[in-house]
Amino acid sequence: MVAAGVAADVARLLTGLLVDIRDGRGADVSDGVERALGRPPTSFKDFVAEAGAAGYWSCPATDSPA
Repeated sequence: MVAAGVAADVARLLTGLLVDIRDGRGADVSDGVERALGRPPTSFKDFVAEAGAAGYWSCPATDSPA
């Protein structure tokens, strides 16, 4: 990362985070979402399906070509 122009301290931070993810740290499921939102969490797959069906990512029609 540093060779690509990322500052050394940022590269260290990102490397540490990615190593933690790779090693499974933080993979434990907790009830934080439910406690914060008052409802069970939604899987990312379900969220994407619902958001797509609701048209959240559609582009409004325009008179000019894209």
